[in-house]
Amino acid sequence: MFNLLERYILSRTDVSEQTLRVICQYFRPLQARRNEILLEFDAVCGGYYFVNEGCLRLFTYNAEGLETTRYFGFKGEFCTALPSFIQQTSAGEYLQAISKSQLLYIKRSDFYHLVDTIPQFATLYRQIWNWDS
Repeated sequence: MFNLLERYILSRTDVSEQTLRVICQYFRPLQARRNEILLEFDAVCGGYYFVNEGCLRLFTYNAEGLETTRYFGFKGEFCTALPSFIQQTSAGEYLQAISKSQLLYIKRSDFYHLVDTIPQFATLYRQIWNWDS
């Protein structure tokens, strides 16, 4: 279940096998049904998803009431409502599994614990947000 996440991390930072195991301990498997809403528009985002199988999307409704997709999270990628995740404000968008999906979920508090305690995870954090290349 964690092979894809491990490969993702190893492709972006140099981390020992032991540290990699510690990181993965904070992620929990989660199954999502097709069209399942994982985050409601007015909710505060409490975690981050890594897509093992399937696809996630972030969307909202425009002024005319039509769905507007902002982002797709595909297999092997992270996905969350980033502004809500960081600032702990209302999401202002929905997070949906658009197909049956196998996910790995990490709570916000655990995510930032890893950022604060594992330098390689902090490097990964900056890469996810494109703060460095």
